[in-house]
Amino acid sequence: MRRLSLSAFVFWLLVLSACDIADRKAESVKFGPDVYASLVVYFKSGTTERDVETFNQTVLKNPPDERGADFKYGIGSYLRLSPSQGNGHWGFAVTFLKKATDEDREALKRTLASHPNVVRVFEDVVPSEISTIE
Repeated sequence: MRRLSLSAFVFWLLVLSACDIADRKAESVKFGPDVYASLVVYFKSGTTERDVETFNQTVLKNPPDERGADFKYGIGSYLRLSPSQGNGHWGFAVTFLKKATDEDREALKRTLASHPNVVRVFEDVVPSEISTIE
């Protein structure tokens, strides 16, 4: 019986140690309009919420498969900005993955800036610190 208790104790000690190591390695990821973003994009006046969703599905995401639609390569996070958060305009913020290449980043910036519904693209900013888009 004593041998079983010692084995159980060692097992739980190993489990707790592994959890502690995993907790220390995990990075906390913050997001929101008050957090740095790689790109902040604002849509023109008159753009509707439905237009924004269509944009997301056709410009920011890959075609859907049986699991759904993933964001295009290089996009690590996405935050939609409502008009109350976006100076009266719909918008969004994206953060690039660390492994995204300069070419990936530039290609996405060009695509966004040239889209007819986009009024402005900001780089390396905090969305809530943008006071005007003009």
